[in-house]
Amino acid sequence: MLFEGFVPHDKIVRYYQNCDIFCFPTLGEPFGKAVIEAMSCGKPVIASNRGGPKEIVEDGKTGFLVPPRKIEPLAEKILKLLRDKKLRRKMGKEARKRVLEKFSLEKVAESFRKLYFSLL
Repeated sequence: MLFEGFVPHDKIVRYYQNCDIFCFPTLGEPFGKAVIEAMSCGKPVIASNRGGPKEIVEDGKTGFLVPPRKIEPLAEKILKLLRDKKLRRKMGKEARKRVLEKFSLEKVAESFRKLYFSLL
C-alpha cells in the first residue's frame, strides 16, 4: 500500500493505472472529478455517500459508497475488494463503462448544450 500525497496532474494517470482500488472518503465534494478520472482508468471506487461521488458511483456496481467518518464500513469495503480480484475487475469494467456513457466530454457537452437552450 502506498500513500503518495500530492501528485502533479500530468503524472496522475499513471497512478490511477497502477492502483487496484481508488478510495475517496471525503467529508464533502461538490463534483468528484478525481472519482471520474479513476473510474475512466477502470478502477473501482470507494467513496463517501455524499456530494458528487454519490451521484457518480453506483453502489455495488462500479464501487462502494460508505458513510463519511465511519471507519468500519470503509475498511470493510477496502478489504472486500482487496480479497476479491474478480469483483475488482468486474467493478472496474463497469466503472469505465459508466464514465463513457455518462461523463465523456461529448456527453457533458451535450448536457450543457441542452441546458443552455432550455434557458433561452
